[in-house]
Amino acid sequence: YQFFIHLLDSSNQLVTQADFQPLEGHYPTSAWAQGEVVKLCASLTAPGLPENGWRVAMGMYDLATLVRLPATGSAVIENAAALFSP
Repeated sequence: YQFFIHLLDSSNQLVTQADFQPLEGHYPTSAWAQGEVVKLCASLTAPGLPENGWRVAMGMYDLATLVRLPATGSAVIENAAALFSP
């Protein structure tokens, strides 16, 4: 699976994004054990971003089909989980 991280504005419009495989493709999700915790790091560049009114969301999708995996929780929009909002 591929991960995505999105920076969204106050209207949930995409400002910038990053798509990546875990550990630069060296540790694919198919090799993960059930329940395993894997640290991921991603960075986004967004010059001129206001102090508030935005949020970061993250999710996963199948690279072959581009279909997102289901995300659950109270802060989910279009199968992306909101991670941070100032």
